[in-house]
Amino acid sequence: MSSAIVRWEASTPSDERRHRILELLSAPERARWQSEPSDERRDRFLVGRMLLRELSADLLGLPLEAITVRAECPSCGGPHGVPRISVHGTAAPHAGLSHTTDLVVAVILPATAGSAVGIDVEAIAGSRERLSAIDELVPVQPRSRHASTARATLRRWTRVEAVLKADGRGLLVDPRAVTVQRVAGRLTASVAGSETGYTVLDRSIGTGLRRRAVVSVVIADALSAPRPPAAPEARARTATP
Repeated sequence: MSSAIVRWEASTPSDERRHRILELLSAPERARWQSEPSDERRDRFLVGRMLLRELSADLLGLPLEAITVRAECPSCGGPHGVPRISVHGTAAPHAGLSHTTDLVVAVILPATAGSAVGIDVEAIAGSRERLSAIDELVPVQPRSRHASTARATLRRWTRVEAVLKADGRGLLVDPRAVTVQRVAGRLTASVAGSETGYTVLDRSIGTGLRRRAVVSVVIADALSAPRPPAAPEARARTATP
């Protein structure tokens, strides 16, 4: 499936690009940017917002100024959480962001191609503690091959987290509730208690970057039932890209 469009960029922009992005930010985005506690996080925020604008503008044939990126936390109402594209007079695409170390990855999905999209990226440089934590949260499924490699472990995690982002509740849902399997040549996923189906797409990043990384994109089918509440055993918070 090629309907999801993915683009990535180093998380530190040039001075010229940083200036251009700042020109495009809305007042809530600028406030969010100013509230970030470090230059690294401020730059990462800018790059993510610009990638989403550029992807949406290319898809819709519109100028960058016509694209607005919004975010609102479902818990506190703050300007963070899942990014959403807003375009006057046309159906806006679904959007997603992820980052790892020195890299930001963005995805958009045409509004007619699915009900939601999720994306996650991991640099292949995980510590033993990180890989062990993933093994605990996302156990190796039966008949998995090469499951002991760092790449395979991180890939298991990117698939699951991308599913949970597309689900909309993020890590409020226990990662163990996600099942990923190959059906008729397609990698698919589901979340326990939900009737929504997901298509999983894997990508790899390496050329021209200091770190290799694995990326998973997840496309949600049309919802056939109301989304269930978060599992009571969930302990983590929703991601805030």
